[in-house]
Amino acid sequence: MVTSTHRFFFLADVEVEESDLEPGGWDSHGLNAVLQSNGTFVLFVRLQGKVFRTYYCAKDIQPESCTEEFLRSQWETLVPEGFPTKITRFETPQVFRVSCRIVTSYSSTGGRVFLAGDAAHCHSPAGGQGMNTGLQDAANLGWKLSAAVRNSANKSGVKSLLATYEKERRPIAEWVLSTSDAMFSSITKPISPFMGALRNCLIKTVLFLAPEGFLPPATMRNKMFGTSISYHTAGTCIDSGAKPSYGALLAGDRLPDYEYCTPDSDQPKSLQVVIGPLSDKYTLVVVGDPKLGAKAATATSGVPNISKNIYLICGTNTPPSPENSSGEKQVVRLIPSTVPNQRSNCSDSLIAQLRLGKKESAILLVRPDMYLAMVHRGVFDDAVLVNSIKAVTLV
Repeated sequence: MVTSTHRFFFLADVEVEESDLEPGGWDSHGLNAVLQSNGTFVLFVRLQGKVFRTYYCAKDIQPESCTEEFLRSQWETLVPEGFPTKITRFETPQVFRVSCRIVTSYSSTGGRVFLAGDAAHCHSPAGGQGMNTGLQDAANLGWKLSAAVRNSANKSGVKSLLATYEKERRPIAEWVLSTSDAMFSSITKPISPFMGALRNCLIKTVLFLAPEGFLPPATMRNKMFGTSISYHTAGTCIDSGAKPSYGALLAGDRLPDYEYCTPDSDQPKSLQVVIGPLSDKYTLVVVGDPKLGAKAATATSGVPNISKNIYLICGTNTPPSPENSSGEKQVVRLIPSTVPNQRSNCSDSLIAQLRLGKKESAILLVRPDMYLAMVHRGVFDDAVLVNSIKAVTLV
């Protein structure tokens, strides 16, 4: 295992007199922080109502110091004008050991045991990424295990499919470890009193001037929340056909979750809800030319592990699509929301993310975890489509 230096911080949940919070402005913020130049920090995170979760960290603190009396004394010393309210309930403080570690392998040699979440990696809680990373490990691995059981006779395909778990998830964990460790280290690293005052002044100024929702920046926020994670560089997904334009949605990216109406309902639903719950089947989504729905249905007839429904998404004001006559597959056209301010955020936005021109189309193969296993652009070719699907599905 790769291991970094251990650090400790103390954690406790407290309940306070809610009426005392308003005079100090503590009722209007979700988080209050005290950062010292010697690396000491105190965080007060408002969980709900009058309940706060408190964090304390300082250089060379020892676990045996983690007591209610010690924390109370530190708060009175470090918080300007002292802690602002009477504490009515104080949960037993807990010692949290921070260490950044990741296993050398996500599975046993024979591939019979797999590790996910905290069993595979642990890191600083800075950035709050631990739970999301663990859940996405499970979502990535779960459907692959199901496919492996269902297709156990295809031993080479099963082995290749399960190997993609570590290929895709290890780089994500390594990024989380490096960023969370850097964030934690930047807070706890001792600096000169002058630099500490300058840092705190800069933080206050930025927080005061930044528009609501601006921080953290969308790119960083989406990656921390896990919504912009991509497996494009893992070598497990395929872009076929015409070369994608710069900045276009690629194979390995997460399927954008726009809302659509189905033919049998005018109630908008997110695309991921329409496709359905987690399973071990892939789903085809055709974007652009309405005639491609039926062609894709015919071409993929008999291809295993593909969902019965093929979803067709066309730009606004596109004529009705022809009916599918293959029998095995059902083409379902998704209709943009009838709400005016939502219409432009559905079909046309997905076409824009794919960087498609007015007469261009794309076929998306959506994995069970809602990532794009394949994106085919340009001229439709039955053989290229089927070969790409078989190459990426593996089993």
